[in-house]
Amino acid sequence: MSFTKDSMRFIKALPFLCLLILATSCSSDSAEQIKDLFATVPADAEIVAVCNIAESIKHSGGKISDGNVENADRIITLVAGKDAALKKRLQWILSPESGISAEPAVCFFQGGAPVVEAYLSDADKFRKGYLSIEPGEWTEVKSGKSSIFVKDGIGVCGNKLIVGRNVNADYAGKLLGLSEVESFNSVDYSEKMTESDDDITLWGDIDRLLSFSSAGFAVKTQIRLGLGMLFNNPKYLVGNANFDKKGVELETYILDNTLKPSKCELELSKIDPARVASLGGNANGIAAIAVSGKLVKQIQDVASSAGGALPAMFSSILSPLDGTIAIASEAASSSPATYLNDGFRMTISTNGKEDAQLAQTLQGFGAVDIEGKVLNVSKGSYGNGALSLQSTAEEFKDAWFGVAYKLQDSSLPSINTLLIKGVASDNTLKLRMKLEWK
Repeated sequence: MSFTKDSMRFIKALPFLCLLILATSCSSDSAEQIKDLFATVPADAEIVAVCNIAESIKHSGGKISDGNVENADRIITLVAGKDAALKKRLQWILSPESGISAEPAVCFFQGGAPVVEAYLSDADKFRKGYLSIEPGEWTEVKSGKSSIFVKDGIGVCGNKLIVGRNVNADYAGKLLGLSEVESFNSVDYSEKMTESDDDITLWGDIDRLLSFSSAGFAVKTQIRLGLGMLFNNPKYLVGNANFDKKGVELETYILDNTLKPSKCELELSKIDPARVASLGGNANGIAAIAVSGKLVKQIQDVASSAGGALPAMFSSILSPLDGTIAIASEAASSSPATYLNDGFRMTISTNGKEDAQLAQTLQGFGAVDIEGKVLNVSKGSYGNGALSLQSTAEEFKDAWFGVAYKLQDSSLPSINTLLIKGVASDNTLKLRMKLEWK
């Protein structure tokens, strides 16, 4: 099967769209619809996500009428970014003219390839409408008592739509013919996904994800070893997200093979918001982490058990750390690597012992001022950014680490700021992200 450049964009758009507008409904009707979709999702998928287009669009400030999408501007802009051609296609997809239902949908990855399954309120309307943007004929193929219409990686069977780069009549037929044990309904976590009331529900098998990753063998091995050191029996990655008129919040964490939060083996402590706020003023990028003396010792012990000690210079820099480390920069780039190039302020909490090597190293980045057990570093102009240190410090409360920055000239024109933080919760480490609309 051959693909035009535009049809490939259309096919790629649907998986990314669904990944960003995932949602589930707690109603019994939606639960049954999700189970019906899971019946055509393979049990060996690497990632499975449940989608309720209506709830996500409504929560983000859009409009649904008579089961059809009337306004999804925010989500369309979020997905399309600065790609005008993609935006035009998404405007058709998420419109009454497409015939796509605003009922639950599913996105999954099998063999590294994304597939989206959704319901159609009017299959004929969809097939005819799609020809208006991608001319050509649909091919009708019989599968048992049903007909599957296929074209350019898209399959339509009854009121179901299946989209993916590997979708043809044979693949669509296999999905539609899965037995109960072959389908995702046989996976233990599937029941929880049907009952979730979050706007996003996501599940992934870590081993399968790594197997189909494009990373090299050495990198995959390092990731597996790293996860094994950080978490007890890490098996699955799960997540959720919720939209509202202010933006979207996401959370991900790791489960063990009993489907309980995988215990984080790190000695985690919490950021001191007052220490972050002490940097004062405003910045475009802010980052902080809590490094306790217990964590430092744990790092040293791990290095020793791995067959050697930390290099002397690194150990002398690490040893005195005890408390919150924070940096704020006016750097226009969202990359933390650029923070030290422009005007910035940094504060480092120590135990007050043997910190001469640390202070000497910091002098290579800016002026160092010692205030009791705290080392403060500054360089260049500072204080005129878009993010308040005081309010951002409050966002970092109870977090082990946090990063916040103002998105400037971004490929995500609908997003104003991005906040990421790691929080110790339920005996594990959870990653939380907040994107704020412009």
